[in-house]
Amino acid sequence: MADYRFHTIVSLMAAVSLSAPQFRVGVEGVRVDVLVTDRNAPVGGLTAADFEVRDNGVLQRIHTASIDDDPIDTLLVLDTSVSVEGQPLRHLKTAAAALISTLRKDDRSALITFSHEIRVAADWTERQAGILEALERTRAEGLTAIHDAAYAALTLADQQPDRRLLILIFSDGADTASWLPGEVVIDLARRSNAVIYAISADSSARPTWFRLERRYGFIHPPRRANPLEYFRPILDELSDATGGEVLTMADSAGLEAAFLRVLSQFRSRYLLTYTPTGVDVTGWHAIEVKLKNRRGDVRARPGYLRGDDPM
Repeated sequence: MADYRFHTIVSLMAAVSLSAPQFRVGVEGVRVDVLVTDRNAPVGGLTAADFEVRDNGVLQRIHTASIDDDPIDTLLVLDTSVSVEGQPLRHLKTAAAALISTLRKDDRSALITFSHEIRVAADWTERQAGILEALERTRAEGLTAIHDAAYAALTLADQQPDRRLLILIFSDGADTASWLPGEVVIDLARRSNAVIYAISADSSARPTWFRLERRYGFIHPPRRANPLEYFRPILDELSDATGGEVLTMADSAGLEAAFLRVLSQFRSRYLLTYTPTGVDVTGWHAIEVKLKNRRGDVRARPGYLRGDDPM
């Protein structure tokens, strides 16, 4: 088992070193997914004239701002560690199946399940039945490797220029078994066009309070430290870095509604495009998106990373 996990992570790291996800800047310019809400309800009917975008503080001219019907790619990343055994796993399967069943004809989906091991349960497909069959075969076992699973999702995501990418991560606990540090995952997210939503459900199971990192071995929380805080998941950081959101459920019974809400909200997002002007090509680009003369809350990624320059 240990050898399997080691070779899996090494293979993923090699894949990234050869072809790391890159934030796309094509002929149409930078593409930024933006959610606009008023009292938690999506706001429609906006145009480019309603938005203001600054790239590294420089005001940009927006080419387009639209809610389009382009096909979407949805990558489900589901925690199947032992803590979801029983009713939570049944709720999780039902929720994931409900989301898959509402995808449109040209949409694609894929499924990654994780415990202390990462499994590509179903590769990219437009065939809903393949994902549903993989869900039925899913069993709960092992510890929780959120960092490794998110890294795998960002690495294996098949990003195509004419499709929008949603990564939906579910976990019911903190990371207890990853080989990779969170910083590596966050860096990869900043280079990706994916929008990451996360759903977290409380678990009544008592986890094992340690984490395995490839550089340091077994990590235990300091004495007197609250393990829930010390092993806090990076789901908030991933969602913030990509303009997504974290939904926290009191129990697994609300998972189906949460999964469907995420998909509906993702379809309600505007796609803004602009060509960066007056800024460096590579490095970190801080993005600020605002509404002009309109009321509403704006959620978008805080920036993107291009090239090999560090932040």
